[in-house]
Amino acid sequence: MNYLSKWFLRIAVLYLIAGVSMGLYMAASHDHSMFPVHAHLNLLGWVSMGLFGLFYRSFPQASKNRWAQAHFWIYLPAH
Repeated sequence: MNYLSKWFLRIAVLYLIAGVSMGLYMAASHDHSMFPVHAHLNLLGWVSMGLFGLFYRSFPQASKNRWAQAHFWIYLPAH
């Protein structure tokens, strides 16, 4: 597995943990005011980054150019 795929997948797991934790907190407290943040973490965090990681794992040649590195370094803080 190449490093770009590995980092996308690792960060996706962190977003999964954050999204699930926020969902459990909202369910326990019955305060759903942070639902948009929870949805953002889940969809743009773990789903998108997980798909990116799986793509770069399936097509390792795609991760060997500068555009793929730019994709990672622009998407991560922009998320």
